[in-house]
Amino acid sequence: MDFEKFLAFIEKHNALEGFNLTAVLLQKLFAEIDPHKKTFLTLKDWLGAFQSFNGYEHLMVELKNFMQCQFAGVESAFFFL
Repeated sequence: MDFEKFLAFIEKHNALEGFNLTAVLLQKLFAEIDPHKKTFLTLKDWLGAFQSFNGYEHLMVELKNFMQCQFAGVESAFFFL
């Protein structure tokens, strides 16, 4: 995947919503994912960059943070649910 396809993927899936990245920052992100600086990404590059990401764990962290911010304690969260 070259840089143009990378940008198309990001736009199609709205993958970086809320980050407000400039063109320069997007190029830096692409370069970080491309460890050998060959100007394109392979599946191996992609997996190497994101294989440690666990969506379930990420969602659980987000839920815990939300619950801590929205409720005064465990009982109020329990009764809400």
